[in-house]
Amino acid sequence: MDSTAPGQPAVRKAQDCDSSGIRILIAAATQELRRVYKPRPVASQPAPEEAESLVAVVGDRIVGIVEYVTREASIYVRGLAVHPEYRRKGVARALLSEVAQVARQSNRATLTLSTIQETGNPAIFERLGFVTKESRPSPRFVDAADGPVMQIDMVCRLEGVDD
Repeated sequence: MDSTAPGQPAVRKAQDCDSSGIRILIAAATQELRRVYKPRPVASQPAPEEAESLVAVVGDRIVGIVEYVTREASIYVRGLAVHPEYRRKGVARALLSEVAQVARQSNRATLTLSTIQETGNPAIFERLGFVTKESRPSPRFVDAADGPVMQIDMVCRLEGVDD
């Protein structure tokens, strides 16, 4: 699953040996977001669905990760993170392109995701082909002062897939 083009990262399935690089990436990628929103304090959370992960690699450095869950009619992008030094360089596009390939191969016609409006990320996903399906107060996240944040549910229809 290596989709390397000149100037682009290699995208491959995450491996057990990637865990340290993934932790470093996630810490760097989410540091500024935690000033905007954080997980809502909850006594218990439902067990997360089992996800697959792809990483984007430049040299031996993990610069991006996407986690996705295969559902009945779509693939849900549960998480996407790009190292701040590699943003606006096609990393997110490369990762989502690979997830779209997985969706096509499993005859799923859409990619879906949820993001937080206050991060500015909905505009990024719009540039990557997603459209807003629903906007509502997030049941899982709050702002830095424990106030509400808006969750934006988005969808990207894939061409070449029969429903």
